[in-house]
Amino acid sequence: MRLKRYFTVLLSLSLIILIFNSCKKGEKKQIPPKANIIQSNKGPELKVFPVPTPYEVTDVITKAGISFDQDILNPISNSKKYLTTQAQALNIGVYGTDLSYANVFNNGLLVREYFDAIKSLSDELGLTLLFTDDFLQRIDNNINNTDSLYKIATESYYKTYSYLVDRGKSDVASVVLTGSFVEALYLALKAAETLKDPTIIYQKVAEQKFASQQLVSLLDKDASLSDMAQNVLTLIRPIDAILRQVRYINDKPVINQKSIELLRTAVYHTRQRIVNME
Repeated sequence: MRLKRYFTVLLSLSLIILIFNSCKKGEKKQIPPKANIIQSNKGPELKVFPVPTPYEVTDVITKAGISFDQDILNPISNSKKYLTTQAQALNIGVYGTDLSYANVFNNGLLVREYFDAIKSLSDELGLTLLFTDDFLQRIDNNINNTDSLYKIATESYYKTYSYLVDRGKSDVASVVLTGSFVEALYLALKAAETLKDPTIIYQKVAEQKFASQQLVSLLDKDASLSDMAQNVLTLIRPIDAILRQVRYINDKPVINQKSIELLRTAVYHTRQRIVNME
């Protein structure tokens, strides 16, 4: 019941993008899910949270009946080697998704460890105000409460994005989201390898077409002023190119097996580059 609630709530956390005005014969218009709206800290202006939270993808992994596998996560020990802004921002996103994965499998102690790793990297990026002692105490107080940890993690995800954008660091915000997005695809595709029928996983992966397009759009806007955004845009383009081939038929995303294999190769390669950055 709890996982069902996660899925229902998080399905609304996807993005707003243009609806295709013309579709191929036999296809319906490709309608992306609604975006989540968050309040800007600077006043009445509302901003659209551009991509789903990691929970949307990690939740479907548990729905498929897959067992927890810590070995596929980015080791927390790697956090010490991320020394550049690009590596730190990307892997804050990666660790955010790994944290979500640990939480949907009720591993509260590992969730706490990933929060610590995120805090360490966030401090390097000047985000100390987001992860205060009080914030970490909330985690400790709810270490065995998956629902509360889900709420805390989701709040921090929104606050990090809003904090960066409000301070003119939209390129860093987009890079964090990119790391989270790539890791979510990676975990889903790794999980699919263990299933006889991975259809539910592949459908969720195909739905990320719109998130990919939105990320590319965000990075592209910052690329002219940010070398980091340009680098990460180049990094994610192979994934985006494959996801753009997804078509919707009867309101369901359709992706063929050849595209799945190409996507798996692109995602695994991109993820390896991200977690091995220094």
